[in-house]
Amino acid sequence: MITSAQISDQIAALDRAMIEFEAEAERLSLGAVSGNPQAIDALATVHGKIAQAATDRTVLISARAAASKIENASKAADADAERAAAMEQARDNAGKILAAARRVDAIAGEFRALLMKLTNGERAIWAALRKAGQTPGGGIIGQQGIADLAVDAMVNASRPVAFRPQSITARAEAAWGDLLEGEAK
Repeated sequence: MITSAQISDQIAALDRAMIEFEAEAERLSLGAVSGNPQAIDALATVHGKIAQAATDRTVLISARAAASKIENASKAADADAERAAAMEQARDNAGKILAAARRVDAIAGEFRALLMKLTNGERAIWAALRKAGQTPGGGIIGQQGIADLAVDAMVNASRPVAFRPQSITARAEAAWGDLLEGEAK
């Protein structure tokens, strides 16, 4: 299909031709008025060319308007399709965020339960050690407040490895590993 820009180029070429036809008509007009039969015939031919060029120009202007409408409709359809694709992508990403948020909520629930296990387990260890008369001397990180250390580990999970606290497993093993004599750590 011909584009509006191509039609504009044809109109510009026709306008240049019309300027030449009008200059030729002006040149021939003196001879035609003087009665020169060749000039009269040539002038009639040039006037025919000018009239045809004017008609062609009118047709080209209408064609350019029609081509512009088609191009604009095509651009609008492309823009609509692009917007629809972007909305689909946004919906897809929103779905992924929602799934991740649900997973975070589930992990947070699991984490709360684990904190309770750590706290209750720590209390139970201390109570049992007191009953056994074997209270440790203390001072080992993880023997008290291991749940707080777990919270700190979660808060700092996104930091580079070098800046994260020691793993909770390593701290629990250091704090209570000696109680697991003969058991696998």
